[in-house]
Amino acid sequence: MKKVNIAIIGGSGYWSDRNHNKNILELKAKLEIQLTAIVDPTDPRTVDINSNTLKLCAIDNTVWLNPRDFQSTDELVKNLKEKYGINLVIIASSPCAHFEYGMSCLKQGINVICDKPIVSNYNASTDIVAASRIREKYNELLGAYYLARKQYPNLMFHSILRRRSLESFTKVASELDEVYKKTKAGINNMTILINGGVCKLPAELSNSGAHGYLDGVGSLSHSAYHYLDAIAWFISKAPGKTVEIIPKLNYVTRIKDYLDAETYLPVANIINVSSDSLLKPKLSKETLGCELNVGFTFMMKDKENIQVGIMSLLFNHISFTTRVSNYDKLIREPGDHKGGGRMSQSFIDVHQEGLQNWQIMKNDVALDDNTILLQGRRHPSINGDRFESKKYENAYDTGVSMKELLAHAFKYVMEEKDLVGHSIVRELPEERLAVDIYTSCYELIARDYNGESLQVPGIKIYG
Repeated sequence: MKKVNIAIIGGSGYWSDRNHNKNILELKAKLEIQLTAIVDPTDPRTVDINSNTLKLCAIDNTVWLNPRDFQSTDELVKNLKEKYGINLVIIASSPCAHFEYGMSCLKQGINVICDKPIVSNYNASTDIVAASRIREKYNELLGAYYLARKQYPNLMFHSILRRRSLESFTKVASELDEVYKKTKAGINNMTILINGGVCKLPAELSNSGAHGYLDGVGSLSHSAYHYLDAIAWFISKAPGKTVEIIPKLNYVTRIKDYLDAETYLPVANIINVSSDSLLKPKLSKETLGCELNVGFTFMMKDKENIQVGIMSLLFNHISFTTRVSNYDKLIREPGDHKGGGRMSQSFIDVHQEGLQNWQIMKNDVALDDNTILLQGRRHPSINGDRFESKKYENAYDTGVSMKELLAHAFKYVMEEKDLVGHSIVRELPEERLAVDIYTSCYELIARDYNGESLQVPGIKIYG
């Protein structure tokens, strides 16, 4: 079996340390894998808080490559393959950089695991053309993938979507699928309410990083993609008569609104932040236009253009927070650290016509706990129990863990097998519906910013 030589794009960041590098470190005892290279503007050995990364780099003698030292991404990726023998790249950079690295890896025939969202685009929050370019980039990436697989038949370009591996979510998906196959009943009502519990102090809004705003995209690119994917996933399991969904923007709060309203002051005052943290930075109009809180509805239409249901997503990045940490200019994303106050509050309510209803509920301080309550009711004539309730105390350890997902991918690379058709590790073509929804949402956000008509084409989902 082939040894897996891994390069991580964005491997010096917090997310890579907590997930990718931690899991690679633990899997080394069972698999012949090596973190050969980290590609990042920051030298991973200078980030003291990333203990997993420091330990792994020391064991594997990992090389650091600064992308600024190369004339192009193509040159950098070619160097990874030819000089370091890289046969798997994990793309964990800012979402707007995913496309460029992904295309270069496909040209070189290098396997890819890409964090969500698969593709985004610079300034999509304020530029209508840039927003539409997300879909175009996905299509270009897909074309390059099909072309590359002609030369490299088992080539992997996959994403790992965490919600698809959690038992609470997979339970809902399987129940929807089972009832749909029996009755053809589809989802006719779904509500997803997410509160991120983030309190950004003004000085922190100029921070770079995967959850920063300097690329001209906001919270939709940071965490909301999980739930846009859930919409695509659940509706594909039980479409019923729905053949098209029509997205509508209900509200958007942008960084400029947040700064003007000074709604960060109650938290700032109660934790006595330093005066320099409240200095409003000079930000570009593209950054000031990035979304923080946003709400959408999705009308569901049948082939006769009759409304058969409605779905909604309310994603509030700025909401209740338990933040107690003060401003630290060395910390790019306070919410990723203890005391940063980031919350994980969600309520998902799914109705399958008159036959069943499922609710997924979570209310935790991120980093402290991961408890999910799942409740469901079925029509008395369907499948025994009329009511189910289950609490998952360690919800992120249920189903298939992130470590197991990575192990799946590593083994397929080692054995040179095809990973197409895997239920959780998603092949690039399987992202189409989620990417279409994601693109349409950004088109609406950008159109709102420019005072344009808030209408975009419907999204075909079935048939």
